Amino acid sequence: MAIETRAHRLAIRSVTQYASAMVMPSTSLRVTTRVHACIGEFELVYVRTSDGIQYALTPDTDGIRLEDLHEGQTVECVLSSELTRVLSATVVAD
Repeated sequence: MAIETRAHRLAIRSVTQYASAMVMPSTSLRVTTRVHACIGEFELVYVRTSDGIQYALTPDTDGIRLEDLHEGQTVECVLSSELTRVLSATVVAD
């Protein structure tokens, strides 16, 4: 028979709050990038912002087909604010 202590209840509450914070939607950020490299054999496309920050697009990136991209294209990316990753991407210009 387990004895529930105040510390035990606080620990459970803390874990529950942490878990609910993990599933809450985060805010997103839009950035304009240019296709820097297309690596077909690895199913990767690298895009860069004007200040040199690089992001990877994969087959799992929503809104875009890697096969349709080529170097120099302008792509608008929606990034997650936490664990920065590309949530979706759209071709803006060739």
